[in-house]
Amino acid sequence: MASWAKVAATPPIADDASSTDDDSLDAATPTTPTQASDSSTDDDLPEMREVPTPQHIKQALTKPRVVDVVVIGAGVSGLRAARDLVERGRSVLVVEARDRCGGRVHTVRGRDRGAAWVHGVDGSPLAALAKEASVELEPVSARGNPWTSPPLLSGVAAVWRDGARVSDAHLLTRQHMYGAALRTCTRDVNEGDAWKALGPALRKQSPMADPLVRMHCSLAGLWMGAHADELQLREFAGATGLVDERWGDHAGAHSHIVGGMASILDPLLDGVDVELGFEVSSIDIVEDGVEVCSGTARCVRGTVCICTLPLGVLQSSQISFSPSLTDDRVACLNRLGVARYTKVWLTWEEPWWRSDPGRPFIICVDEGDTHMSSIMCEDVSSPSEFVLEACLAGSDADAFDTDPQRGLAAVLTRLGVAFGAAYPGPPHKTDATAWQGDRFSRGAYSFWKVGARATDVAEVGESHCERVLFAGEHTSVEYQGSVCGALESGSRAAREAEALLAA
Repeated sequence: MASWAKVAATPPIADDASSTDDDSLDAATPTTPTQASDSSTDDDLPEMREVPTPQHIKQALTKPRVVDVVVIGAGVSGLRAARDLVERGRSVLVVEARDRCGGRVHTVRGRDRGAAWVHGVDGSPLAALAKEASVELEPVSARGNPWTSPPLLSGVAAVWRDGARVSDAHLLTRQHMYGAALRTCTRDVNEGDAWKALGPALRKQSPMADPLVRMHCSLAGLWMGAHADELQLREFAGATGLVDERWGDHAGAHSHIVGGMASILDPLLDGVDVELGFEVSSIDIVEDGVEVCSGTARCVRGTVCICTLPLGVLQSSQISFSPSLTDDRVACLNRLGVARYTKVWLTWEEPWWRSDPGRPFIICVDEGDTHMSSIMCEDVSSPSEFVLEACLAGSDADAFDTDPQRGLAAVLTRLGVAFGAAYPGPPHKTDATAWQGDRFSRGAYSFWKVGARATDVAEVGESHCERVLFAGEHTSVEYQGSVCGALESGSRAAREAEALLAA
């Protein structure tokens, strides 16, 4: 900010200029240079002089804003923390790098480009928030989780292979085979098996030679946002492949939110002060609190800071901490995995895939055990257009993001092979997400990858120097990788901040 300002030394208006009657108003109003006749020149402009900016104004312009709590990130966890603290009477400022709130919750024209599911409604904090927001839930899988509970799949998905629909009876036998293989390979797993992966262990089981059995392994990877070779085997210890197992979800219907996930944000934003376009570059613990600065030298200060930056951003080290994060914390962060999850929308003139309108999922299964051998799609059509949403995770998402045109061709090839003569050819419109390339997220959500310790998720959620608190789905032990985890961790961080402020 310059310390000198240019001001016009114009003569004061006479005190009686404002006391003239309406008929003489124009005559009594002094003309400005822009109102002068066309013959005016630069010499007619008033003389300019330099005056210093008063010291108190300079200090106000450069002094950081001070609040009780600075929250970094206006995603679900950050807004939950901020809202809880505002309700406790604390002054809070949320700073957000994007030009919108929501983070990885992002709805565009009714289509969820990020988080899209209420994974079970019984006791779910997300379902409770949806109720608070007065939005409706649309059940998709009424009995539970079709990704991790094979017996539920045939009720909500039509599986296609080699130009024909696979019968439910045939699917049922393969579901039992997968469950048996899963139980066998996890029977003797223990706490010391952090480096054992699900994929290799399953491939040793003879039932996995069947593509329809391998399909369930691919669905487990899709649920986690990773390839089965990246998933810890011990996370599946005790799994039976039955309906009543929980995988970070809740019992009850797995549902979408009518109008999109962003509809839940309204209650969280009520009374919360958010500054958009604030891209944090540094978090410094100072004598009387925490100073958070952007790359443009804009700073805010709080007694406490709650950092909800996504795991991928923290792993990238694009934010500096002072004092630096400990080596142990950095190691914990790096042992956790960041899911790669890509949605591909395919729009046709007609819903040619609807052999059974009551089944919203379409799964295409290929004979091989290679790239995109199983692709799960969801019918997300609206009254105005017919759309299949293909979901890719792990190495499949990597391949698509590396070369979208080639990736799209691979998806369409799988659809063509699976449906055979019923496939009408390429869609007339396509679209895809790209969370992996987003520098404000650097991935979709977190997962417990091979090599991670059992305590890593809890440890990344611990405070830094008792002033910087951490929240976000990657810090939620119970609901890691989900919107419920974001909500839970935000509330937990708010309680921790309140305890520090009250001390």
